[in-house]
Amino acid sequence: MDRSRWASHVLIAAAFYNIFWGLFVILFPNWYFQFCGMTPPLYPSLWQGIGMIVGVYGVAYAIAASNPITYWPIVFAGLLGKLFGPIGFLLAVIRHELPPIFGLTLITNDLIWWVPFALICYGAYRELILEDALPKITLSEKQALAEMKFPNGKSVLEHSHGGPILVAFVRHAGCIFCGEFLGELKLAQKQLSSSQTSTVLITTGQTRSLESLCEKYKVTPDAVLSDPSRVWYRAFGLYRGTFSQLFSLQVISRAMSAFLRGHRTGFLQGDGFQMPGYFLVRRGEIVKEMRPENASKQPELNQLCELNTLR
Repeated sequence: MDRSRWASHVLIAAAFYNIFWGLFVILFPNWYFQFCGMTPPLYPSLWQGIGMIVGVYGVAYAIAASNPITYWPIVFAGLLGKLFGPIGFLLAVIRHELPPIFGLTLITNDLIWWVPFALICYGAYRELILEDALPKITLSEKQALAEMKFPNGKSVLEHSHGGPILVAFVRHAGCIFCGEFLGELKLAQKQLSSSQTSTVLITTGQTRSLESLCEKYKVTPDAVLSDPSRVWYRAFGLYRGTFSQLFSLQVISRAMSAFLRGHRTGFLQGDGFQMPGYFLVRRGEIVKEMRPENASKQPELNQLCELNTLR
């Protein structure tokens, strides 16, 4: 059995289990508490609500089973839930809020799925990264710039002869570091305007998603473009990141710091493995560039765009 079929069978089994468990809890909300020798909850509808959530996850797993590689974020979200659930249970036991026997359901709900779900996620990661390394027909940087169009129809390549252009390839609109970059871009808007530097944002997701995020941060780029096939990204030497570039402790720590400073994550909008990159284009040439060594690294806009100090 090949890997994709194995992953699909695992997800179908998870879908059936989740739907069955969810329906059982909805129909018999007190049964498990009685089995554990516990007093049934005063508000069984809350326990039934958990059953509904678990059942909905079952529907999501059924969808992911059709293509585990494409729908890897569903499996990843499920894996996180199956990791955090037991952690929450252990805390509840330590605080004497739940008896240890209540954790029996975690065996089938969470623990037995850790390894297969982790293998599915790793397999998707490996396949997508390896696919990036395969030879492809790519554009040159100038050809890519000629394809990028401003709302007036003029290409970025043409427009760069009238003034510098910051071309920012962001990861996706749901990425916390994309929001952090827009926050920095907001601080630089006056300096960019005074130096007649235009701004072009490129995403692998839908332009509307990134435009909505720009509105949230009160950023007004000159153009927001979508490159779902990632042809422009590859033309500028931007590929999918390695595990350490995307999920290292440094990246996680920076994400927590960004969260505490008010930035938030959203739904995955595009390619979640794609690395960002930032380029200053003048007269059809790239005069400055910054390709981050990991997903959390932000450009120094005052240096990249030759601006005065932003703060």
